[in-house]
Amino acid sequence: LPNGLTLVVSENHANPTVAIQGVMRAGAIFDPPGKAGLAAFVGGMLDQGTKKHTAYQQAALVESLGANLRFEGGLETVSISGNTLSGDLPVVLDAMSDALMNPAFPETYVENVRNELITEWMISENSTGSVAARRANEILFPDDHPYHHYALGDEATLRSITRDDLIAFHERQYAPNGITLVLV
Repeated sequence: LPNGLTLVVSENHANPTVAIQGVMRAGAIFDPPGKAGLAAFVGGMLDQGTKKHTAYQQAALVESLGANLRFEGGLETVSISGNTLSGDLPVVLDAMSDALMNPAFPETYVENVRNELITEWMISENSTGSVAARRANEILFPDDHPYHHYALGDEATLRSITRDDLIAFHERQYAPNGITLVLV
């Protein structure tokens, strides 16, 4: 598209729904040193309110249609997924765009998401498979390599992340030209 977003569309008129899948180049490999988990943190904040809508309004806008929209920070990308009826697609795409381009990062929700991510890290510390995978990456990749650090961060790095860090990462990494979106 003119803004640089890559859009792939596959039509199927036998079904009145649209499945949305996408990725944005804004994953943990772009976390600055000492801030492991920053990309996941930003991804976790995308549904916590925008400059136009509170978190409740944002959720109600999509859920009142029976649609869903989800964002998740990963190692290399932030994933975008959702489903809606075809007739509601413009509303859901507008909500998606607002969430991706205009998050408000409200302080109350920053602490809620931080606590969720720390809890997720603590749970992963009790999974032998997860611990083994992280330790293998620490051994296989040097300290300055993005794969060396756990994509979700750990308690210390997550506690060190500020609202300003979230805003700066978003401003640096989030742009339409970093998104590939597929609609079926």
